[in-house]
Amino acid sequence: MNKNFVKREITQKGLLDMLKTAVMDGVLHCPYCGYGDIEPDYDECYECHRKNPLKERGLI
Repeated sequence: MNKNFVKREITQKGLLDMLKTAVMDGVLHCPYCGYGDIEPDYDECYECHRKNPLKERGLI
């Protein structure tokens, strides 16, 4: 993982897109580093160790 590509925050649109993907596909990519194919209810990303924004906001 390249630290230069880690996003600092997620937008409202990004959060809604992430929620749609979680419901429709059942797997997600980390919105911060792009690490892929993780369960929607993950606590933190295995690659960048950032918390799941959907879980933080009570959406999952």
